[in-house]
Amino acid sequence: MPGVFAHYLLGRNVKAVLPAEDKTILELAEGPFVLGLQGPDFFFFGSVFRDKTALEFGEKLHQYSGREVIEKMLSPYKDFSGDIVQLPPLLRGYLMGLVGHFTLDAIAHPYVFSVQKDESHHLALETDFDAHLLREIGEIPWKYKLHKHCPRDRATLEAADMAYAPWREEISRERVEMSVRDMHNLRVLLRAPNVPMYRFLRFLMKKKGLWGKYFGMLIAPPTRENPDSQCWTDKPEDYIPTLRQLYTEAAEMYLDNLIALDNRIEHGTPLPLFFDHIFA
Repeated sequence: MPGVFAHYLLGRNVKAVLPAEDKTILELAEGPFVLGLQGPDFFFFGSVFRDKTALEFGEKLHQYSGREVIEKMLSPYKDFSGDIVQLPPLLRGYLMGLVGHFTLDAIAHPYVFSVQKDESHHLALETDFDAHLLREIGEIPWKYKLHKHCPRDRATLEAADMAYAPWREEISRERVEMSVRDMHNLRVLLRAPNVPMYRFLRFLMKKKGLWGKYFGMLIAPPTRENPDSQCWTDKPEDYIPTLRQLYTEAAEMYLDNLIALDNRIEHGTPLPLFFDHIFA
């Protein structure tokens, strides 16, 4: 994370200024690109109502560097010299999105970790920033359908299968696809377009023991008690300008990192030092 919409918007904005060759790839791999923008976070959704297999795998991935993850995803397509041959467009599209996710997290997470009280506030801060970004483009945050940016079509599932195939001993193809679908489905469920639905979801999550950990995933509609529609009401006052500055920095870095990915795939050029950041 940051949130689903922040990652999606980063990719949408950068996509508009990509070179023609990259745009051609994304015409073939739009869904994989959009899923890639959410990084490996979909594995966290795969354990909300299931066992912890996907969660544990996702947590492990977040301790790897961007370089380690990308090189492992590329490994089935390396020749004896380490050059990349016959990389499927669907996987390349996923990697292009993944680089955006990695870039934004690497730049924004140090601030988020420095101000959060716990993981629930991490989620809440990022959800409030998503709501801010949605307002900026004229959307009503609590009515917005975030699941639109969590694709689960066949091409996207195939891209996810290819991306995580090198870890097949740790995570099955079925579990990968299930986690992708779970992210979409939970984003459908965790939408409160009005106050009665918000109160119902809050009641249900409390009854299931999920509210304390996951309250920050709901964009709250305005109420008398919470007129500003905030998840985390006592967060730092400067969070919007701070995250906005980091977001702008990430957008600029993302373009550079996509060029670096292209150079790695096309010419075998090593990824730059930025990719030594971990996903966490």
